Amino acid sequence: MVKLTIDGKNISVPEGTMLLEAGRQAGIAIPTLCAHEAVSRSGACRLCVVEIKKGNRTRIVTSCLYAAEEGLIVNTKSDRVLNVRRLVMELLLARCPESEVLQKLAKTGQGALRGAAGTVCRRYG
Repeated sequence: MVKLTIDGKNISVPEGTMLLEAGRQAGIAIPTLCAHEAVSRSGACRLCVVEIKKGNRTRIVTSCLYAAEEGLIVNTKSDRVLNVRRLVMELLLARCPESEVLQKLAKTGQGALRGAAGTVCRRYG
């Protein structure tokens, strides 16, 4: 078992578990469009980004492609993460402005896309 921390919550998951699944097992919502058990992981939508900390280094990674590591600290709601998700959402909406799925996600934000300001995209909020 691998021990890590997600949003201040200490959890243990089997080795090889992706951060997205580890978060789900811990009851932590991480938004995604492309992650589905019926298809292989691709990280294509980039909505599932999280910030990881190893030692003194932090970086943004896609949680559906990054495996849990011993002692890893994961933040799913930092300002940096929320800003990346907002940008990704804006780019997706620019590419597919008529997509009802994207419009709904932009309006509701699935909680994990929202920051202190409320809606994800001003255009749809």
